[in-house]
Amino acid sequence: DSLIDSLPTPDQYINCMDIAPDGKYLATFAPDLSGVLIYDTELMDSSASISPSGRPFFTPDNQYLLLTSFGPGVINKYSVPDWSFVASDTMPFEPRCLFKTKPYIVGLIDGKEYYIYDYESMTIIKKDSLLRPDGTAPQAIEFEISSDDKFLYFSARPDKIFKFEIETDSIVDSIFIAYGAYHGEIKCTPDGKYIIFAESTDWPDQMIGNLFIIDQASFTMYRRIPTWGLYPDMPSAPQLPGRVTITPDCSKVYSAKVVWYSLQPLVFNLWDLSVSYINGLPPDCSSRYIVVGRQIEK
Repeated sequence: DSLIDSLPTPDQYINCMDIAPDGKYLATFAPDLSGVLIYDTELMDSSASISPSGRPFFTPDNQYLLLTSFGPGVINKYSVPDWSFVASDTMPFEPRCLFKTKPYIVGLIDGKEYYIYDYESMTIIKKDSLLRPDGTAPQAIEFEISSDDKFLYFSARPDKIFKFEIETDSIVDSIFIAYGAYHGEIKCTPDGKYIIFAESTDWPDQMIGNLFIIDQASFTMYRRIPTWGLYPDMPSAPQLPGRVTITPDCSKVYSAKVVWYSLQPLVFNLWDLSVSYINGLPPDCSSRYIVVGRQIEK
């Protein structure tokens, strides 16, 4: 947990990043730049720039880099590692996450309808609603697919995470979260054991900052790791986790919070349930996005 290197970026506000499955390339998006910048993590230097820009997704097979609109719009596909253009298509939804075992990307529109899109054939293969058994639809916010690609997990205001079965097109379970804590991200651990959710809200009368750990098999709460005492200048307040990324050995979760007063990234240890800052960062360092790169051994 120590800082070992850094590289400069032309824009201080990197809104999102993704890293290639083999850890070699890092793709970054910033709103003030005309394209997506790609860095070689071995050389620690810029490798390429792709325009037009978009949200980057490296495919699990390390074959493509997908650049998508942040809402309904366009998807562009590029080959790795020569970054040559392959194909483009329009899409009526906001892309959210990739299947682990199939060439599919999942997206939302209006928080109530989901799409499954095949990025090999560049076609929509499924569209349906996120419905409860009674026919009503909650408003999905953060979104993730299960480790086995069979379920969708999503948070919804004001206080639930839902489990949606893709095969039957129905919500099959839900679990309560802290009321109003809907600003965090959902991720599944690589071993398929847990669902990680960053409970976070900065309401002045109700500050919440927890890492909420759900057992994926039973869909029940396993643990909460609180962040009390880590908020700058407010010892009685919690730190605010947001974006999350998980080490390949499932030992740690790193979290960055995207707010107007961006805060230092947090490190949650899933083995001893502790939380701390990353060693070696300057006190005024703030974080906006975070990813885990190369394979980390136990």
